[in-house]
Amino acid sequence: MSSDPPGLKLSEGFTKPVFTVSSLFWYGASLCFLSMTLKSLPVGAAYAVWSGLGSVLTPPVGYFLFAQKRPVASIVDMVMIVSGRRRHAALVGSLETHAFTDAQ
Repeated sequence: MSSDPPGLKLSEGFTKPVFTVSSLFWYGASLCFLSMTLKSLPVGAAYAVWSGLGSVLTPPVGYFLFAQKRPVASIVDMVMIVSGRRRHAALVGSLETHAFTDAQ
């Protein structure tokens, strides 16, 4: 089972030009969007969301496009990533609300 992202798998070690160019384009686009979010979010939060999305969205692509089976442990890991992020967002929102009401 390969852990490479789907575009890299299709490029076969950058030997297939169409998939190599496609991979490089999408990696460049993702970095461009990440840099755009850094204008309004702190680096830590932006990178956590960016890497979390990659960790959670890549396995389903491998499952559906390449018939890669996912062990139960990796599914549990993905659920923990998503639930941890939701819990963090709720906590930060709660803290911001209290800080705003305390300041008035």
